[in-house]
Amino acid sequence: KKMAETNKTLKVEDGHLTRLRQFFNNHVNTPSAFSKSLIAACKVTKLEVGLLEATIVVTQEISNLMGTLHGGAYATLADTLSTYAIMSLDPQLRGSVSVALSVNFLQGAKKGTEVRIVCKAEKTGRNLAFADITFYDNNTGNLLATAKHTKFMLNPKL
Repeated sequence: KKMAETNKTLKVEDGHLTRLRQFFNNHVNTPSAFSKSLIAACKVTKLEVGLLEATIVVTQEISNLMGTLHGGAYATLADTLSTYAIMSLDPQLRGSVSVALSVNFLQGAKKGTEVRIVCKAEKTGRNLAFADITFYDNNTGNLLATAKHTKFMLNPKL
């Protein structure tokens, strides 16, 4: 198969990101997915090798009692979306499980705010993968939260 050279000098097969986007769309259509409704509300604006960007509008359904984006929503978005950024570095599209996820909340995002999420996969190795996630108010550019995600990469099915 033809290989494409990326800006990180990683070689991935042509069509890899297309397969990853299909995987993402299938996630949204999986009835048992915990994060289904939250991820379905996201709009992926950029998908490149090592990078996924998305937006979501804060609604009542994902707000806390103070009317701002719920901390659990931040954590779920960081977990799920950064997994796709990590998978973009992995030609085998291996499954993975979270080892560590930390979120730092800097400013609340009120209902109606469009939040931009930037997920950067820093490294995918044989066993571990690492990602940095930032959340911005898409209108003001203010930094809302940061997150770090470490995942254990599962062996591909034989």
